[in-house]
This record gives sequence, structure tokens and C-alpha cells, in this order.
Amino acid sequence: MTYSVLMTTDHNSLAAASHSAKHLVAPLGSFGSDATDRVGGKAANLGELIRAGLPVPKGFAITTTAYTIAAEITGIPSLLSNPNIEPANLREVLRSVDI
Repeated sequence: MTYSVLMTTDHNSLAAASHSAKHLVAPLGSFGSDATDRVGGKAANLGELIRAGLPVPKGFAITTTAYTIAAEITGIPSLLSNPNIEPANLREVLRSVDI
């Protein structure tokens, strides 16, 4: 499976993007309060501030789709569910994951 990365600062280009592409990274202004499931609360709220015209530094959001893909590629879900890994050692195990 291949994924397309769409990075643009032009909101019209983002809106016109193909629905078949997976949006992994996008400007903060592309999101609003209805996007917490796609980019998390902080990014969604920053997008709302941008839409309201408040001064927010330029930035981007990594979507939950991108996080899920990265986690699956690196095997993080299986690490987290492995009963042989002690919770106290989980941080070190996760640091050893090659991303």
C-alpha cells in the first residue's frame, strides 16, 4: 500500500485534493474544532484560532492516520500489547524502535 503526502499552505489546494490520497501532514489552518479525531485537540484548536484571525505561528499537523501508519510499520502496537515487557521498561523498548 502506498500513501501520498500532501503539504500545502494553500487551503483551496488542500480542499481540492483527491479524496483517494491519505492526508498525513497539513497546515494547522486546514483544521477546526471538528478535526480532533484527525489531528488531536491541540492542532484542531490552533486551527480554530487561525480561522478566527488570531496570531498563531505557522505550523503543521501530523494526522492520526500518519501516526497509525508509523506505529504499524514499526510494530509499536505489538510492543504495547506484549505481556512480557514490563511497563517500567516500556520507554526503553520504545526508544529502541527504528523509525
